[in-house]
Amino acid sequence: MTYYQKTSESIERKAYELYLREDFLSALYYYKLAAEMGNDKALEMIACMYDNGFGVPQNDKEAIKWYLKAAERGNVVALYNIGWIYEHGRSIPQNIEEAIWYYKLAAELGCDDARIRLTELA
Repeated sequence: MTYYQKTSESIERKAYELYLREDFLSALYYYKLAAEMGNDKALEMIACMYDNGFGVPQNDKEAIKWYLKAAERGNVVALYNIGWIYEHGRSIPQNIEEAIWYYKLAAELGCDDARIRLTELA
């Protein structure tokens, strides 16, 4: 692991501690710093904050944007959540084929919930 990776993980951990204390604005600041360094967990958590309206106005389009960035880095939670968004057509047109594609990627990375969704959609 490089120094750069260790630094991004350290920043992401600080953000998570702030998130747990419900200091969402500070958490978002640190998540964005870690995200700029390519930290996929930080990207996922920014998406989660927009998805749920934690510290920011709830915004599906912003959530999707950040989930996609995390998914590009192989983040399993983001892959699953994008599948769910496509399956249910939340703020985007419903697309079961896309949902299945993202669920398959998540399942390949060990996501049991994705495997369940794939079984139910088959």
